Amino acid sequence: MVASQPSGEAVHDNIDVQSHLIKEHTKIGDITFQYVPTMQNVVDMLMKALPRNTLWKFTDLMCYDSPWTGLLTSGDDGCH
Repeated sequence: MVASQPSGEAVHDNIDVQSHLIKEHTKIGDITFQYVPTMQNVVDMLMKALPRNTLWKFTDLMCYDSPWTGLLTSGDDGCH
């Protein structure tokens, strides 16, 4: 599909350049990748439907009082 759309070719080329750049920097050691399990990956709360207890755990790690209010906490909990 990309080949049939002239505008898609530029996007495809850009992805190729980015892919090669990442591979090159990985090979020389500038970039390393590490697997992060879902139960430790805070960004998953923005990307997936998670069980309530996992959602609460991640909101605590992000220093929110609750996922429903979005209010920042204040105090001696290490958030501020």
